[in-house]
Amino acid sequence: MFKRILIFLMCANTLWAANETKLKQQTRIFYLPKNPNYVRKFLLPPLFSLLFPGSDQFWEKQWVPATTYLAGALAGTGLIVASRGTGDNRYRNFGFDVYLTAGGLSAYHAFRTAVVSRKTQGEFTYVTEDEHPSTLLFAPFDYHHLQEYTTWAPLAAGLLIFSFLGEHKQGGSATLNDLFYSGTVSYMNAVGEEAIFRGWVLPMMKHYVGQDSWAIGITAGLSSIYHGARLKHWVSSLALGAYLGWLAQRNNYAIAQGIFIHTWWDLIAFFSDYAYNRDQAFLSLPPVVINF
Repeated sequence: MFKRILIFLMCANTLWAANETKLKQQTRIFYLPKNPNYVRKFLLPPLFSLLFPGSDQFWEKQWVPATTYLAGALAGTGLIVASRGTGDNRYRNFGFDVYLTAGGLSAYHAFRTAVVSRKTQGEFTYVTEDEHPSTLLFAPFDYHHLQEYTTWAPLAAGLLIFSFLGEHKQGGSATLNDLFYSGTVSYMNAVGEEAIFRGWVLPMMKHYVGQDSWAIGITAGLSSIYHGARLKHWVSSLALGAYLGWLAQRNNYAIAQGIFIHTWWDLIAFFSDYAYNRDQAFLSLPPVVINF
């Protein structure tokens, strides 16, 4: 299994690197609205796209991304429906995460399309980095981010906090399937949440409030409320959200590096939950057994 996972990660990273230059050339064209003379809204279209993935892309006649986001939403819905009456919430949680990823990317896409039209009016000029959705999907496997201290420093801190400062309680254990389950959840949550909060909400808040610090604080607060099942997760989400907001602004609102950090931060946190106290783990569900 380790070999297959390693081969998959290597292939994913190779494909991403091979297409990076081409994607950068195509991204601005990718987000062009069907009517370049129409100044698009940047609140309701992304919101509808979040709730109904692909809706704004269908409106803009962006057929390929529209059908892709819709397919993801239907797959997520199918998993949620399949979980009903089974007593097993794994499918429901996976289904929600798949739907969130599709909706987050669709909302991000709708917002970026609005930014293209708004820039002709002199708005959102601070959003200077363009990222293709596939760049966001491959971001957790782009290990070039580890060359930046802004990547490895918070991950090292997270590893220290979750692995060495936690209280080891009876019932703690972690298996390879726990790692696979945690990794899948971490990946989908990071892509979907960063597309929503740092890809859409943060630059929109910057437009409304004007100040970088206020935009970061508001966005971090909203993301922490979303995670607020437990106090410790609320506090850690607030701190991580503020840092990722600062990082996104530092990178001219590019969020790939933030997705990388978010993915591996969550993986460390979730996996350590199993290792220290399985009975009260945040992902307190039986692991999905995957056979290769």
